[in-house]
Amino acid sequence: CAGTVRDTIFVNPLPDVNFSAPLVCAGNEVFFESFSAVPDEGIIAQQLWSFGNNTVDQGAIGSTVFEEIGANTVTHIVVSEAVCVDSLNRTIEVLGSPIADFDIEDICVNQTASFNENVDISISGSVFYNWQFGDGFFSNFPNTTHDYAESGIYEVTLTATGNNVGTNGCVDEITKQI
Repeated sequence: CAGTVRDTIFVNPLPDVNFSAPLVCAGNEVFFESFSAVPDEGIIAQQLWSFGNNTVDQGAIGSTVFEEIGANTVTHIVVSEAVCVDSLNRTIEVLGSPIADFDIEDICVNQTASFNENVDISISGSVFYNWQFGDGFFSNFPNTTHDYAESGIYEVTLTATGNNVGTNGCVDEITKQI
């Protein structure tokens, strides 16, 4: 006796896994956003994150805080409704932040105020400076001067952006009154 049995099976697709890899600064919370999908109108059932720093998260957006500077491997795992699993590993570089500080002394109207940065760049590398003098004027020099036309109390802010990447690096900011 011989017979043939035929059946149709459906082979489910693997998820297409993708996620953002933002700038990562040590000590700051960072968010990774999934851009994953399942082809053929499939449905994502679960999204998991492993950050390489002994922390995990789940959901379309995963977050963590990296305390140590250096390379970490972020793994994003996506499970489809059909229980097909795929993952993507990305190595991200955790950068150090500068520590902003500056010196200033009180002055009189029409005297020149000198602003001297005292930024710790030991873990951030070189920095981009932005001074806001509290009267609508600014400077991007490390050490700078400014003349105030009117008496009063002004809030002076120094923003130091590190890692030699211009205005997109790790940031620290300090505000003092003059």
